Amino acid sequence: MSKKLNITEIFIDADLGSWGDIDGDGEKEQIYATIFAIEAYKKGKRLWNKRLEAKKAPRELPRTEERMLPETRIGEIITKISAIDLTNNGKDEILVGRADGILGALDGRGKTLWAVDLGDYIRGFVCEDVNKDGKPEIVVITGHGVVFLLNARGKKVWSREYPREYAPNDVCVGDINNDKRDEIVLAMKDGTLIIINNKGKVIKELHILREPVTHIKILDFNQDDRNEIIACGEGGSLVILDQDGVELERYSYNSRLINLSVFDVNNDGYPEIIAGDWEGALKIINNQGIITQREARREIEDDIDDDGQLEKIVRYWKKIIVTKGNKELWAEEYARWVSAIEVSDINGDGKKEILVGALDKVFRIYSVTGELLWATRTLRSPFSILAEDIDDDNMREIIIVGERELRIYKVQ
Repeated sequence: MSKKLNITEIFIDADLGSWGDIDGDGEKEQIYATIFAIEAYKKGKRLWNKRLEAKKAPRELPRTEERMLPETRIGEIITKISAIDLTNNGKDEILVGRADGILGALDGRGKTLWAVDLGDYIRGFVCEDVNKDGKPEIVVITGHGVVFLLNARGKKVWSREYPREYAPNDVCVGDINNDKRDEIVLAMKDGTLIIINNKGKVIKELHILREPVTHIKILDFNQDDRNEIIACGEGGSLVILDQDGVELERYSYNSRLINLSVFDVNNDGYPEIIAGDWEGALKIINNQGIITQREARREIEDDIDDDGQLEKIVRYWKKIIVTKGNKELWAEEYARWVSAIEVSDINGDGKKEILVGALDKVFRIYSVTGELLWATRTLRSPFSILAEDIDDDNMREIIIVGERELRIYKVQ
């Protein structure tokens, strides 16, 4: 029998997941989106499952030769959620965006507080005190290229529209000119960053890439008391820019970046950049460069059972196969494609475990002999897996990256 695993999730950065203190007891609950509903959990126990109570106004869609197409329920698919204290009452509300353009807020019991129709697919939003009035504002970007600034009750302050072909893919808020005021930074499809103030006025445009900008973050990466801009491109570029758009560093991937997050994963007091691509490559970067990385792998050769002989782990279509020499040791088949594999001595017994991600949105850990030791569901399919002791505390971190999703676990 393999040594039991004790694994705790320590961080999430995901469009469809968020942690927040929704009941005001000082502890964070876990909030996740299903296709149409929101679920709240506390210490692994589900508290409730609720939907945002808002309906899109009926409208006519383009005619076909046979009939008028009806509006369908598919528009109520949730595209993004975030837990944030919108009312300054010490309890986080849950902000919800949907594919039909509805943005709304739920309280800690799942009751709909308000909802507003912004016209089209909610591509993203960020909640910050943009006006420095002590209350959070909501900056929203839609699929049609409209940028909204809303107050904490969902009322429109202003909006700006951009041509759909150049529309924003992402939005971030931060002080990027050292004036003690936050600016709004839009990541555009034409490779430009558009920087606007809290009134919606364009301050500057930075032409940074020859590919669509897909993700952005703002942080003091160089630890010089000035924020830098981290931007990812659709072609696999990751660039670190100063406040004038001058490129400081560049890292390249072989395919589209699917996630960009920042978190102090090595526990040195400063956040690192964690970014992964569609093929499964993953890099963790600080201001000294890459501190660790994994390339996409379809097969791994390693002495996983510590007997001096190599085993081979291959992901093939919907299954993994483990062999030694010409002998198959074991195999496992899934309902969906295998998207990522990794090996690491998770439990410290001198033998390496096999870590598997699949398109069924489940992450699994197996022993050398094929025993399933641990599994957890993810919100999106895992494409990158890294497992090592990054912070030198003799306990491994497990990092999983999917489409706009980062999950970090600590092995106790």
